[in-house]
Amino acid sequence: MSEPDPRLRAALRALPGAPARPGFAARVLARIDGAATVRPLPVRPHHRSLRPAWTSALAAALLLVVGVGGVAVSRHVAREQRRADLRRESEALRRELSALRAEASREEPALYLGGSERVDVVLDLDALPVTAAAPVVPHSVHPASRQEEP
Repeated sequence: MSEPDPRLRAALRALPGAPARPGFAARVLARIDGAATVRPLPVRPHHRSLRPAWTSALAAALLLVVGVGGVAVSRHVAREQRRADLRRESEALRRELSALRAEASREEPALYLGGSERVDVVLDLDALPVTAAAPVVPHSVHPASRQEEP
């Protein structure tokens, strides 16, 4: 901001000063002293002072409900996923058991004789002539091995 013109300043100083009214200084000092005293705070209505508290409580309750609802939904989804997995596994086991039962009901012309970790010994019964097949009787039960006691 530029300084006022020096001629204007001179003209303003040349004006006669206005005298203050009687008691002006006393009134100003009384006002200053009155402003220094403690004034009670204005009383606000009770419902306005609780508004932020209620708003915060409502927001907290809403967050709690949403959080609990989210946990419940995620548990439900996990439970349904486990049920679907169990259904798939049960169906696979049912198919496998059915295949095993079909395999077991077939007549196999083979006899497993044993073996080791690298070799299994299997006897093909169809390859044997029927006349050569005789029932196997354990040695201790065979009639020829029995001796009559005196």
